[in-house]
Amino acid sequence: LRGRYAILSEAYSYAPFEERVAVSHRFTEEILDQAWADASRMRQRVEEADRQPVAGTDVALRATWAPLAEPVDILLGEVDTLRHPVSGEPVFRRRDVRQPERMPAYIQFEPTESVVAPSHYLVMPPAEVVVTNLLDLHGIAYERIPMPDRSVSVEVFRIDSTATAARVYQGQRQRTVFGAWEALTLASTSSGSPLVVSVPVDQPLGRLAVMLLEPRADDGAFAWGLLPDASYEGTAPIWRIPSP
Repeated sequence: LRGRYAILSEAYSYAPFEERVAVSHRFTEEILDQAWADASRMRQRVEEADRQPVAGTDVALRATWAPLAEPVDILLGEVDTLRHPVSGEPVFRRRDVRQPERMPAYIQFEPTESVVAPSHYLVMPPAEVVVTNLLDLHGIAYERIPMPDRSVSVEVFRIDSTATAARVYQGQRQRTVFGAWEALTLASTSSGSPLVVSVPVDQPLGRLAVMLLEPRADDGAFAWGLLPDASYEGTAPIWRIPSP
């Protein structure tokens, strides 16, 4: 989404604490050594990602787990049950056992719903305050412009229903929006028209902008319930200008 290398460091949960620290330290050293040795190619790849156009391309909004084409050997182990020296609670300690077992590996995602990225998003009141704060936090470029003073084709998202998750996740009940985009031609407006927020999609963080602003995205402003309640009724306050 950001056009950058993402690194995930996880130490094995059932290894002793000292071992987890040592492994994490060694992992960090290896990453830095690799980045130093391959710095020119990595920098080139990042610059290429920043230049890549996004408008008019497919961007995944929702996804599910997908297995590799063939099963692989997964190393299974065994643990001993010990008592935590402070809390007295049971804890697991890894044994030096490695038993390979062939099984499907669900280590990648495949899209279940995608969208053709538009040219721009237009953010309307009352959502502009929340959205601009979100864009600022992520470093996404935007500008405030008058509502177009000439006829222009846009798309609006008509919401027909929403669903709120029963379970709280990270302090929020996530919301799912249902509906569809519809074409709309705006009438010409006077010079005193209100300002709206225009977010160009062809920018280095264009894919992230799509994920944050699309009503159907599973990790955006709508999904996290960040917008005013009125934003989930009728017409969504984020419009699109289609790609040419």
